[in-house]
Amino acid sequence: MALMTMQMNAPGGGKGYRTSLRGGGPLTTLVLGDSNFDTLWHSIWLNVLELKTFLSFCNSEKTSHSNLFPWLAKHRTKVTEQDIHPAQYFWATSRRIRLDVEKLEGGFCDLCPTASHSLITKYKEVNRGTEYKAPMKHPLSPFDKRTRSAKKEDGARNKALLTQPGGVSYRHWLGLVVNNVDEGIEPARIVHEFLQQRWKTGWQFRLWAFGYDMDKMKARCWYESKMPLLTVDPGRADAYEGIIARLINAAKLVAVNTKIAVKRVLHGEPEFDPIGRKVKWKYRDIKNLPFDEEKAEKKIDNSVRTISSFMLLETAFWHSTESIFYEVLNGLLKCVKDGTDGQVFWERWQEALSKEAERQFDLFVGSGPVEDTETKNVALARKELKDLSGSRRIQQILNVP
Repeated sequence: MALMTMQMNAPGGGKGYRTSLRGGGPLTTLVLGDSNFDTLWHSIWLNVLELKTFLSFCNSEKTSHSNLFPWLAKHRTKVTEQDIHPAQYFWATSRRIRLDVEKLEGGFCDLCPTASHSLITKYKEVNRGTEYKAPMKHPLSPFDKRTRSAKKEDGARNKALLTQPGGVSYRHWLGLVVNNVDEGIEPARIVHEFLQQRWKTGWQFRLWAFGYDMDKMKARCWYESKMPLLTVDPGRADAYEGIIARLINAAKLVAVNTKIAVKRVLHGEPEFDPIGRKVKWKYRDIKNLPFDEEKAEKKIDNSVRTISSFMLLETAFWHSTESIFYEVLNGLLKCVKDGTDGQVFWERWQEALSKEAERQFDLFVGSGPVEDTETKNVALARKELKDLSGSRRIQQILNVP
């Protein structure tokens, strides 16, 4: 199990020490049943592709044992999907690990714990493991179609979505459950198969997303989350995806604005612009801020993306708005089904986002020493946050007058 875990999640470990077939710390998504379908058997069977679909991956003609289980064959430094049987998705060996079977010891297995006289206590790892050339569309992972930097060790593009700091929540619905067209992310094949082929009216299932957030050779955190799989008739799929995109995009914008408001309190210096008749902020740790407002927001957001306190703020924002998200989404889906106006739900979502943004701002700013904050900056940043949460940009996303 330790070897399997390493091979499935392997991060880059230096020159020639390859990431796993799906990259370092891939995100896995599984379909789970409700109380009537939540046994271990159901959890496994729900995530097994039909044979014909499974064999459409890779090269199903590669049927020898060595093509299914790569440790039975002579080591290869590079392979493509056409070089392997699809079963190798689950048995990939990007790391070259040799167990030391000469010096066995007696004792109890750390995992079972079963008594044994032949416990392996050492192994040796060498570089130049197998490089699985993209694209590698593992059936249990969302797929990132965006081109990545050619300077990275895995090279290239089109691999599984990796687990990111902050965990998984409804903000990742686009890409995990339905296509995220803007960011080029599509759900795992098993999720697509379930929604398109297996879903039955009246059934309620969930999506289980999990994975290690890796920082080079260090596992920073294990994240997992479960969210309901809401389904609609195929004829309403476009409207369904559009609703989700609008709800989440509005929440993303408000979450970014909240972080920016806090950033203004901590590092900002307000200056009045007599030409534009509004306040502009300069930051002690950011130089040459773009004139374009949206580009400036992105740069400020990137400046705090890896700071733990801002990550906690953002995670709290998404967690606190999750229950109302599902309430609003269910209400809007019912309106689509009934052909009625859902304006009240869009307005409710805007109000919920605005209140939560102000609440998180107050909690964050109020948790620090009073003498370290400029009261005037706090009041100004909070007012601007409130204005932004009800701004024209939010209204356009939600189509709220």
